[in-house]
Amino acid sequence: MKILIALLVLFTLINLPGPDARKIMDTVYKQDTSRDTTWDAKMDVYDKKGNARGKKFVFKKTGSLGNSKTLIRFTEPAEVRGVGLLSINQGGTADRQWMYTPAIQRVRRIAAQERRQRFLGTDFTNEDMAERVIDDFNYTVLSEGEMVDGRKTYKIEGRPVSPDKSQYAYVYLWVPVDLPYVVLGEMYDKQGQRQRIYKA
Repeated sequence: MKILIALLVLFTLINLPGPDARKIMDTVYKQDTSRDTTWDAKMDVYDKKGNARGKKFVFKKTGSLGNSKTLIRFTEPAEVRGVGLLSINQGGTADRQWMYTPAIQRVRRIAAQERRQRFLGTDFTNEDMAERVIDDFNYTVLSEGEMVDGRKTYKIEGRPVSPDKSQYAYVYLWVPVDLPYVVLGEMYDKQGQRQRIYKA
């Protein structure tokens, strides 16, 4: 009898539904309730010899996640001062982006195929600089409990719902079990090579 009860308990545990990856990512996106955000940032770009060159910019966002406008305007160094990237994000439509170049006082729309090109000589692409749309990916929890920076996390895989939604074949995201934000992200191309790492 005890063996039967133990087997029933084990069977029940095995068949319990795991954490819902989409719900976890919904929580991550919804934790930012601000509608207007402005912050100053610095981006360090390293060459193959490990030499760093900094770029400073101001980031502004109006609207909520999934329905927003973001503007990145560079302030340093001198050769990129005033360069701006405007991204418009609306649910159900592809991101739209425009680049402003002060040297020639020109605004140019970034074509869809240019979203994979490097942004101002950095390792980031135009797509990387835009707000990610949660509905552009399908999500799966790969593991639970992996430690990142002393926190237990969910490791979540995201795959584009269609190839035109992202330059990446898939991404890995680590979200703490107790806090709704991404502490680590890795982006992979179609050959399975890691292309980007983000760390909060």
